[in-house]
Amino acid sequence: MLGGAGVPAGGGGALATSLEVLGDHQRLALAGAIETSQRVEYRYRLEGFDRDWIAAGARRVAYYTNVPPGRYRFQVAAARADGTWETAPAAVAFALQPRFRQTPAFYALCVCAALLSAWAIYRLRVRSLEARQEVLQAQVQERTRSLVEANARLEEARQREADFVSGVSHELKTPLTLIRLYGETLQYGAGASEEERRSYCEIIMRESDRLTRLIERVLDFSRVDRGEKRYHLEPGDFASVVRDSLGIYSQYLRRQGYQVEVVVEQPLPVTRFDPDAVVDALLNLVDNAAKYSGEAGYVGIRVRSEGDRIVCEVEDRGNGIPPADREHLFRKFHRGRNASGKGGYGLGLYLVKHVMDAHGGTIEVDSEVGRGTRFRLVFTAGGAATEPAA
Repeated sequence: MLGGAGVPAGGGGALATSLEVLGDHQRLALAGAIETSQRVEYRYRLEGFDRDWIAAGARRVAYYTNVPPGRYRFQVAAARADGTWETAPAAVAFALQPRFRQTPAFYALCVCAALLSAWAIYRLRVRSLEARQEVLQAQVQERTRSLVEANARLEEARQREADFVSGVSHELKTPLTLIRLYGETLQYGAGASEEERRSYCEIIMRESDRLTRLIERVLDFSRVDRGEKRYHLEPGDFASVVRDSLGIYSQYLRRQGYQVEVVVEQPLPVTRFDPDAVVDALLNLVDNAAKYSGEAGYVGIRVRSEGDRIVCEVEDRGNGIPPADREHLFRKFHRGRNASGKGGYGLGLYLVKHVMDAHGGTIEVDSEVGRGTRFRLVFTAGGAATEPAA
């Protein structure tokens, strides 16, 4: 509370004034204790804030709110008994210091805070856009890489199909040429001996069988590829079917100079199987073993039981399969690195795998480079649970 000195007032009374600054509203209260009659009237003015005098009547308190910081002079005057106002009002000077939020430093701080907030929002937005751009770029790169890989696979498939068509055409042309050649020789070769004629007939029969197997293999692949291949599983004498089919083919291989070993154990567990499909699968493996047997010229065929399973093994002692080729053995049109000059068109093992899947069995490969390869066809007792389809 700020106090002011007393000044004389009308009616000979003494006027005491006091100034009170109130709370957050910067309220100014003026209290005057006047020793005079109850009919005294007052007026006051806050220089620097009020333009005119404010009549207070008999009230001896003045209230101010929202007074800005600054220097002020508060004046109060009393009316004389005759109603005239005294010419020398009581006055007190004071200064209101600004609060922190009213200082230029606070305003500058607010401006800085606003600028920092705007800059932070801008940086967050930029980082968000950059992160989104990185995500989009990663997606674009991933999809571009996927498209490139898909195109590469498509081109590889097209190339394999072209190689397949070329290979099949070559495979068809060779036996047809030999059949035609030796057929004409038999027709026009009047001076040929009986032994030569027999040899020519064997060549024609061999190439006819080769041509038949080729056509059947291509037709099987076509049915498998279209999802139309059907297998008819029924209980039968597995050992007899395998022994009869392998006996004929092993004789042919022996005449070609191969060392062939065939062992078919009996009895074998009863299982359901498609005889034609099983024979085709085995002959595919035997044909591959003969082609890749190398200088050893050895082909081993063993059929035996292992518990409730039937195991058919086909073994050669050739160069073996490189590790890089083993994971792709059963893909269609796949031909290994050492397949050059061996003929074939990359369908044999693909069809063998399909036959084993249809029978609910498995195919296993054990190969060592330089020492040969062994394929194992494993049939479970009872065969597949349902009639299989491609």
